[in-house]
Amino acid sequence: MPVEFKGVDNLRKAMKSYAPDLDKALKKELTALAKPVVNKARGFAPASAPLSNWGREGGKFPSYNGALVKRGIRFSTARAKNSRGFSSSVRIVNSTAAGAIYETAGRKNPFGQPWVGPKGPAGKKYSHSINKYAGRDFIASMGGQMKGRGEDRGRLIYRAWAEDEGKTQDAMIKAVLRADADFQKKTGGYVTRAIRKA
Repeated sequence: MPVEFKGVDNLRKAMKSYAPDLDKALKKELTALAKPVVNKARGFAPASAPLSNWGREGGKFPSYNGALVKRGIRFSTARAKNSRGFSSSVRIVNSTAAGAIYETAGRKNPFGQPWVGPKGPAGKKYSHSINKYAGRDFIASMGGQMKGRGEDRGRLIYRAWAEDEGKTQDAMIKAVLRADADFQKKTGGYVTRAIRKA
């Protein structure tokens, strides 16, 4: 799902300093391009908790609220670094814990984490539930189709992105390259053209 570009951060910084109108126009265009994917991903989120007790407040586990999960799926142009060490300039985010759980539950372990029970060894890699099949039952209750590849598979954003088949990605790449060309024209090549697909 990620597409690597060299120089996007430099371009954005330069545009903010020398051509803020172009930076603003680029953000507006990228947001408009991402909107259909965001809306599609939101449409995949169940309105109510897939498992009845997941909707309860007050437990250690984040409760599921369909409206919050849908609202938490959004487009961002703020620079950020993910857990795998990649920096991103633009991305679609799933900002609620319950949304992230619904997105990825079963990605690593389709039948849940290995069960060790309440008295088993400590650690997040194991299920300590009194119910041996809690993980399997939880994942089975998710519904929704998981799409994508490897670590880039999910039921919401990853599914919407996979079903888009690269159309939005290609349009975004063209928008960034066009903004770069417009910036070079406007500044007379003051900033070296550094953007390219890796």
